[in-house]
Amino acid sequence: MTRSKDRYAEELRHLAGAMRDARRGANYSQQSLAEKARLSIGTVRNLEQRTVGDPGFFEIVAMASVLGVSLDSLMSSFDDQKSD
Repeated sequence: MTRSKDRYAEELRHLAGAMRDARRGANYSQQSLAEKARLSIGTVRNLEQRTVGDPGFFEIVAMASVLGVSLDSLMSSFDDQKSD
C-alpha cells in the first residue's frame, strides 16, 4: 500500500501554524525553543515552514512540552474545522 505524500498535508499545515502561534505566544524565538527542546533550529524552522514531509513525533512532543501545550490543544481547532 503506497501512502500519498499529501495525505496529511492539511493536518501538517495546521500543526505548523498552531506550533508557531504557541511559540510566539510564549515569547520564544525559534532558537530558544530549539535549545530548550534540545533540537536543532533547523528542526523547528522546518516544522514551522512545512518543509519537512513527516515531522518526528518525539520532536513535536519536545517542542509542545517546552511551550506548555498539549498535542490535543494543538490539533483541537483543526478537528473543530473538519466537523463543521
